[in-house]
Amino acid sequence: METGDDEIVNVVPPFAPKDSFSSWNDFEKHFKIYKQKNNLKFRVRSSEKMENYNKAHEDQMPTEFEFTHKIFRCTHGVSQKSRSKGHRNRKQRYCKCKARLTVIVTKIVGNVYGIVTRNQ
Repeated sequence: METGDDEIVNVVPPFAPKDSFSSWNDFEKHFKIYKQKNNLKFRVRSSEKMENYNKAHEDQMPTEFEFTHKIFRCTHGVSQKSRSKGHRNRKQRYCKCKARLTVIVTKIVGNVYGIVTRNQ
């Protein structure tokens, strides 16, 4: 039997704040509460620094945000080669979890930018 073949059904409420966030710190604070409340583990799988984005694109984004976006994936949904020496019984966390969250900086109204969630 391969690891992760057992079907696990886990339903948690989506992370769906009604408003945008004014900073990455504000988002992280709310996301941390959500993860603790629902016993979830996410990690950033992809992100882009704002300065790199502005160098490569004509449409400039405000530099007060450190990142243009972050893509979070559940730690149970990403297969990663083991770096262990084989001393533990548990081989890996992967169980085909599809939980993910994309968080982006976008224009809210006029020239006001905020952080919103997508692809939950």
